[in-house]
Amino acid sequence: MKRDKLLKLRKEKKLTQEQLANLAGIKRNYYGLIENGLRNPSLDVAIKVAIALNESLECVFENDFDNQQ
Repeated sequence: MKRDKLLKLRKEKKLTQEQLANLAGIKRNYYGLIENGLRNPSLDVAIKVAIALNESLECVFENDFDNQQ
């Protein structure tokens, strides 16, 4: 599942994947895989990405929480 919300937020903040990855302390290629829905981040990484975007975890990964019980 592609993470369109993550892409939208990154673009709104005018950040490249590399810039956001650096802010989150992760590798750019790993971030790209997360954004494209090819990898699921650990909770720790998801929190770092949300903080780098200055958004809540729920806001950034809202579609990931849908349908979970």
